Amino acid sequence: MNTEEKKDLTHKNEQVRTVVTHKCILKATDLFLQQNPASKLTTNKIARVAGVSIGSVYNHFKNKDEILIELINNQLDEDLITYGNFFNDESKRETIEEEFHKFLKVVLDNYRRNIELRRLIIFYKRHPSVEKKFVYVNRATQTLIEDHFYQSSEIKSELPIDIIVSSLRGVIRYYLEFCPEKFGSFELDRELDILISSYIKNSHLIDRHD
Repeated sequence: MNTEEKKDLTHKNEQVRTVVTHKCILKATDLFLQQNPASKLTTNKIARVAGVSIGSVYNHFKNKDEILIELINNQLDEDLITYGNFFNDESKRETIEEEFHKFLKVVLDNYRRNIELRRLIIFYKRHPSVEKKFVYVNRATQTLIEDHFYQSSEIKSELPIDIIVSSLRGVIRYYLEFCPEKFGSFELDRELDILISSYIKNSHLIDRHD
């Protein structure tokens, strides 16, 4: 191996280490937030969890906010993939009500993975580096939901999907902001299940033969 080849290999190894360290810092932040409130998060604690020096953290990010913003944007991207996979799965198609309950479970499981990060998404959603992605993901998710449910043979006319989704989001946001300690409880699941069933069963837009 000549000198140029050695230099090229060294450069490639450095690039790999840089990418690995960057991802490690983001992962460490995510892990910390799964177990601690955001108020306790510091760059020193991130470095400790990641197993890197504080200097390495600042080589990759200007400050804690920059780490959180990238983590939030990554999570929003993952959300869209998760929900897209759910609606693209044609293996099982059930009634509208059953499908809504299934989708709700996917959403709650996704949120409960890191409740503190979800609270931060609400806090940062108007930040210039987050707002565009936040709005896009919400609109794209809404489109996925509407496209999916409007294709159902149960619907004679337009079921107020937007109202159902807005109501569900409102309840979820309330729990996240004002009683996060109850977010993992059966109480939330029950309230949302009742909300879905109530909207659908009381709607005269569904062709039922009960």
